[in-house]
Parts: sequence; C-alpha cells; structure tokens
Amino acid sequence: WHGRGCCMSNAAYFNLMKCLELTLGNGTCFLTGRRVGAETGDPAAFDSMDNLVDAYHRQVSFWVDRMVRIFNTIERIHAQNIQFPFNSALVSDCLDRATDYMSGGARYNLNGTQGVGIANVADALASIRRVVFEEKMVTLPELVEVLRNNFQDHESLRQYILNRVPHYGNDEDMTDELARTVGQIYCREVEQHVSPRGGRYHPGLYPVSANVPLGHDVGASSDGRRARQPLADGIAPRHGADRRGPTAVLQSVAKIDQVLASNGTQLNQKFPPSMVNDERMKSKFADYLRTFVSLPIMELQFNVIRKETLVDAQSHPDKHQNLVVRVAGYSAFFNDLDRSTQNDIIGRTEQAFG
Repeated sequence: WHGRGCCMSNAAYFNLMKCLELTLGNGTCFLTGRRVGAETGDPAAFDSMDNLVDAYHRQVSFWVDRMVRIFNTIERIHAQNIQFPFNSALVSDCLDRATDYMSGGARYNLNGTQGVGIANVADALASIRRVVFEEKMVTLPELVEVLRNNFQDHESLRQYILNRVPHYGNDEDMTDELARTVGQIYCREVEQHVSPRGGRYHPGLYPVSANVPLGHDVGASSDGRRARQPLADGIAPRHGADRRGPTAVLQSVAKIDQVLASNGTQLNQKFPPSMVNDERMKSKFADYLRTFVSLPIMELQFNVIRKETLVDAQSHPDKHQNLVVRVAGYSAFFNDLDRSTQNDIIGRTEQAFG
C-alpha cells in the first residue's frame, strides 16, 4: 500500500501454532519428523507452565528472526534490481529525495507481518495446564506422543479437551490471559526489527484467509484440533468453541492488547438473518455494536446469513450466483472461493442472543 509519503509492505503470515508444535517437539515437526526449529528443551523437563511459555517465546523469537532475514533479503534484491519510478513519482517524499520507494525514498517505510492461530495457541496452552499440570491425566511427553499420532486411540482425551477445558472466546480469564500473553510475545518480537528501507516491522493478528492453508502445515494440537485442519480465524475463537454468546466473544477479544498489533486485527462473526429482521433482536444487535465500540477492539466484521444457505450454495452454486460473503478484510462471491475457504466460513459459529 502506497500513500502520501508512505510505503507499506505486508510481508508475511506467521504461524503461531506451528511454533507451539515445534516447542513441544523440541524443534521437530510432528508431520515430517524433521528438526526444523530451535531446540527449546525436552518437554519432559518442562515442570511448569512458565517453563513451557518461556520455551514457546524462544521458538517464536527464533522464527521471527528468520522471517525478517528472508524478507529483508528480498527487499534488498528489489531495491537493487526492481525500480518503480512511476509509483515513486506519486509519493511526494520520493520526489523530494530523488529516491525510489523500494530504496527508502518514502517518509514512512513500514512492513507488516500477520500472526495466525492465536486462539489455537491459547486453547492448546489452557489444555496443557488442565490435563498435564492440574489434573495430571497425562504427562507432557505422553501428550506429545498423542499429538504426533493425531489422537489415534485417544478420542476420549480429545473430547475432554473439547468439552471440559475453558476455551478462549467465553470470557474465561485463564484462557483469555494466555491469548493476551501469546499476542504480546509475538508482537514484541516483531516490533524489534527494522527493514532495509529504515522502517520498523509492525505486527498484525489476522490471516485474511491464510488460516486454512497454514493449518495444513500443522500437526494435531492440544486444543483438540486434528492434524492439517484450519487454524482459528483472526482473533476470533476457534469455530464452535465460543459457547457463551457474542458478547462473551467481545469480552475475550478485548483482553488481547491490540495496541501492540499496530498492523491490525481481524474479528469475524456470523449472525442469522433474524438479527436484523426481528425488531427485538435488532435492538439487541444494536446494543452488541455499542458494546463493541466501547471496548478496546480494533475491528469487527460479520456475515448475516444462515449456515443452511451457505451449505446449499456449495451444493447448488447455480442457485446462488450473486451470494456475497465477508471473508476477511474483503468480500467475495461465495462461488469464487475455493472449497476449503467455503468450509471455513460455513464452520464459523452462528451467534445468537438469548
């Protein structure tokens, strides 16, 4: 994005959940068995949540550093080999400095990186706290083996995690504070770095729709998610994990320090048409929006549509050629989306007011 005196590059999507997987695997990928991350310690040695979170922090730092190195190298190559004289002529500071914007001619030179999967990490850590350190149902090494094997022969443990552990999105302080901690770790690591154009990296917490393909690269996780399934969407809770209504979602989201996420956040919600067709529900919906603007939440967007309509559109696209849905920071014709993204939108929790 280029504006008056500004050159903004959205550099990358950062997989927060993969970092937890690599932490639990001491740098080893659950899907391939290869060591690709930092060696952050044998999980058997993590005797407290603090030790585990510290190790996760080191893994995030390791990968943020490598992400920045890659994109700084790309920017240097662009500056040397790809000039944009016309675009630079539209940025006043570049003209004044006689310098292409890829070489730092703009007054503001920003890079944005987006963290993906914050709700998954929060729920996964909450589950570890409950089943490993509090209930002592399994040891951490035993849980790691369960995840490596995609919960095979451990469906009862998976169901306990899905139904008995507090989840982010329900105004549960324990899990919400873990989400806040994860966001702070990522954002503070990113904002330390500077691009070759002289501007700082700015962290965001939104995937657009990259939560679907990024999930394909992550093994099973201790939030009950199976291997290769999509990650959570933006700073919204995991689909179906938010069970106390839309206002509880807002309360949870507000606990994440979004001032640190200077490149933006994304909260997607889905409501049935009755929210705007029924006068009583209209009033409640208006109160919901007033609550949103009263809280420290950066952004909210929503679809007003029934799940059944989306399912029918997927099966009979010829009947729904003009159906437009909100995907992330953009809207699109539902029929134009790939099936995995369609499924992710269908899977979003359909909120309602009591």
